[in-house]
Formats: sequence, structure tokens, C-alpha cells
Amino acid sequence: MDQTKTSANNKPLTVGVLLTRNLIRKTFLSQDSIYRIKELVEANKISKTNLIFFSRGDIDFTNRKVLGAYYDYSTCKWAFKSFPLPDVLYVRGGSAKRVRKLISRLDSMGLKRINPIVAFNKGKLFQMLSEDDNVNQYLPATESVENMSEIRMMIQKLGTVYIKARRGRKGMQVMRVEKLSSTGYLYSYSILGKLVRKRVNSMAGLELAISRFFGKNKVIVQKAIDLARVDNDRLCDFRAEVQRNKSGEIEIVGICIRVGQSNSPITTHANAYKYDTYLKELFPSYNQQKINSLKAKIHSFLLKVYNGVEQRYGKFGEIGIDFAVDRSGEIWLIECNAQSAKVSLGKAYGDYARRAYVNPLEYAKYITGYKSSGSSNRSSGTSNTGKGTANRSSGTADRSKGSAHQSGGANNAGKGSGNRSGGAANRSKGSAHRSGGANNAGKGSGNHSGGAVNRSKGSAPRGRGAAIISSSGIVKPKQKKAMASGRKLR
Repeated sequence: MDQTKTSANNKPLTVGVLLTRNLIRKTFLSQDSIYRIKELVEANKISKTNLIFFSRGDIDFTNRKVLGAYYDYSTCKWAFKSFPLPDVLYVRGGSAKRVRKLISRLDSMGLKRINPIVAFNKGKLFQMLSEDDNVNQYLPATESVENMSEIRMMIQKLGTVYIKARRGRKGMQVMRVEKLSSTGYLYSYSILGKLVRKRVNSMAGLELAISRFFGKNKVIVQKAIDLARVDNDRLCDFRAEVQRNKSGEIEIVGICIRVGQSNSPITTHANAYKYDTYLKELFPSYNQQKINSLKAKIHSFLLKVYNGVEQRYGKFGEIGIDFAVDRSGEIWLIECNAQSAKVSLGKAYGDYARRAYVNPLEYAKYITGYKSSGSSNRSSGTSNTGKGTANRSSGTADRSKGSAHQSGGANNAGKGSGNRSGGAANRSKGSAHRSGGANNAGKGSGNHSGGAVNRSKGSAPRGRGAAIISSSGIVKPKQKKAMASGRKLR
């Protein structure tokens, strides 16, 4: 892409943020915007785009205009104004059919987009990723089901499952079902942070509860992961914010550990903690070498998922990736989010989370080839000066030269064949992560019954595509420069 292009008359690039009408009305009338809008406004002080917010009903297709809300920095207030259609569309609200139809029409008018889709269908996503040999090892047994009979069969087969709406968001429409060793079933779900937990004595009673909860929504059934937890009953999972930056490179901006409420089946609305500081608390028996090894595997996993998703859908400016690490240290993909609210990142990292709002605006410049001669075009107004090395484990260092998780010329060994039956997968891998010519190919088997994955894994193979990451999951300017040259960090 020609990065020397400048806009006509050196005007700033216009980025249009698509929201729901209610959200725009609330912001304008109260003059008090929600967190993710505030952060975008602050990030734009760095990116200096023409940032406007609008809803589906604000577009005049005939005259190629949009009635946009914008933040007036001189008055510190929101105002409305008519603008030409934006150069880049950033969808931050809505995923209904009518919104997807609108976006398709805007595509035909030449607008570029930060992300190629507005929401993932969980069933289709997992089906697609199951065909990717770099990713399918991380997938729990998952089935798209069409009727109650199929749901019943999955529960009988797997014992403990999660039932999820295929297009659900923010932990809504997720139910955990456990087949009790005695008679009956235990099911639980969360509504706006309130835990509902009930027991029924029969499958008929459970089916009634499932029907009432999901209505006519299509669902998937997924084998429950034996998540790492604290206090024995508080589940923990991870949210990674992975984006492309102003250079189009993949960047793991931040990883959070989310700790759920007692006995809650989900971690949405949970407390969030910095990955680097809380990982050792989550796995207290791990020494530092084992912690570093787990971090390297997590980083490799994230890159492989990001690249795997892009192979199917096209380039993404950002994906929120939810994943779990079970009590055995195995990594599992939970879901991908095309419209991450970034709430957990803000809870865990505070002001540094603003980088996750700067990147999409800078990426908008990248995909249009825009470069303003009047702005500094910085990708971040903050810097992380904390010490630390980037992904150094047993002498390894990540290098950002078109690939990820390479050190001293890493190699991917050939994989064995995989036989899948009823959602289960049996695989044998011979990959080895090499550092400085040393082969660390220690294997550890994980045998999971009832549709889980049985495999013998070496350390993670290389991901595709460049990445800028650190041991904490946070990019640092010094590290970026070092990784670009392939040298180790001090």
C-alpha cells in the first residue's frame, strides 16, 4: 500500500463511528458519553481524524451526506452537523440484519471498514476454525444444534456443557448445564450481573428452562472447560485485545484475566486484572520458567487465531479474543468478538488502555493510504517505561519479521493426522519451538474424555503474520524497535 498518499487539500481523514440511535441520543442529550465513546474522543486528540458518530437513520444516501454527532473540543460539548459520507466506517453498535444490510450498501459506495463483519456467528466461526490445523487443537467440542433433541443428546454425551446463542454478546444468552451424579440437572445463567442458579429433577424440566431462556434463537452446545479458578468457585478466563496498528502489523495490546462471581457460569461483569501480575496467582505452583512458557504459548495461540479468522473473513482492525486456560495449563478458545467493548482492558490497565482506541483510528489511515503532513501521526500518547523483556523464556526472544514466536530460526515440525468423532479430536503433534538452535521438544499429554481433545503437544509452532508484543501482553516502543531489527532486548 502507498503510504505516501495525502488527502485532498490536506484535510483530515473522516472516520464514521456507527452507533445505535439510542446511544447517540443519550450522549447528545446528557452530554455525558459512555466509556468507549469517551476513550475514542480522547484517542482522537492523538490521531487527529475527523471523528463523527452517527446511526442508521442519519444517512442521506441521495446526497451522500450524514448527520453526525461530533465532540467540539473548544466548547467541550457535543454537537450535530452535516458531513460528507466518511472515508472509513467503524461499527461500534448494532449487529442486526438491517444494520448488516446498511453496511453492505455503504460498502458499495466505496467506504472502507475497520472490520469486515459486525458480529461473529459462533457456530460458523468454530466450524471454520475446526478446518484450520493451526487452530483446531484449541477448540473445545462444539456443535451447532437445530432442535431440542440434539441439545439433549449433547448433554447426555458430554455431561457438563455451555449452551450459547450463536449471535449472543456480552455474556448474554449463555447457560451452563451440569448433569448431576445423582438425579437431575443444575443450570445457571447471569442476567445483568445477577446470577440465576436452579436445579431440576428431569430432562423435561431442563428443556422447558432452556426453551424459555433462548426462545427462538439458534444455539450452539459446547463442552464445558475445566477452567482455572480462585477460591474454588470463581471461574477465571482471559480477554485479549488484538489489533492492527498504524503500520498494519498485528499488535497484542493487552491481555486481562477476568475473575467471575462465586458460582457464576460467565466472567462478564467480572473483576479484571493485569495478565502479567495475576497469572502467577492463578497458577501458584508454576515456577517462573513455567509461567514464561505459558505466556509464550498464549501469544502464539492469539496470533494463530487472529490469522485463522482473517483467512476466512479478510483483514480485521481488531478482534477481542476470549480464551481459557484449564487446570492442566491447556489453552482453549472461547469466542471471538468483532465489537469488543474493551471494558476489561480499562479495568485492568487504566489509562494505558487508550492505545486500544488509538490503534483503530491509526489503522483507518493505513487502509486508506492517508498521511497528513501536518500531524505527527503518533499511534499513542502514552508510553510504558516498565522494565521487562519481550517473550523471553529459556533464552528465547520474539522477532517481528513477518512471523511470530520465532527465536534463532524456529521450525514447525509436521503434524500427525487428526481423527474427529462426535466433536472429539485425537491428535499427535511433533512441533518444536527452537531457541538459539536448542530444541525444546518436551511433550505433555492431555487426555480429556467425553468430546474433549486428546493430544500430545510440543511447544507452540510459529504464527503467521508480524506481531508486536511483550511478556505482559503490552507493546512498548523500545521493544517494537528491537523486534523490528531482530535483536534481543536488554
